[in-house]
Amino acid sequence: MKKKPKSANAMRRAICDFASKHGFVIIPKGYDYYVKNMASGCPCDQTRPSCPCPEAVIEVPRDGHCLCRLFWESYDTFKKKSLGLSEARMAKLRQQRKRDAD
Repeated sequence: MKKKPKSANAMRRAICDFASKHGFVIIPKGYDYYVKNMASGCPCDQTRPSCPCPEAVIEVPRDGHCLCRLFWESYDTFKKKSLGLSEARMAKLRQQRKRDAD
């Protein structure tokens, strides 16, 4: 019997649960793309049978993100690798954010 495809809400829940379980961060950029395209497996690598895929658990700690760049080690890792922010600039932004919160 053929498996019934998950609803968009079920896929969103699977992504959020996986991230929460492993302590990963999800960056909203492109999030809807993953939800729409993960029904038939990993949207970025067709050899992977599902999204979230088990390889992400290895890739995120090793590379800072999974292959698809949906799951990240931290928001700082995302800013550094995706936005090209230097450590000094990131430290300055953290200090500013801390001052703003006080």
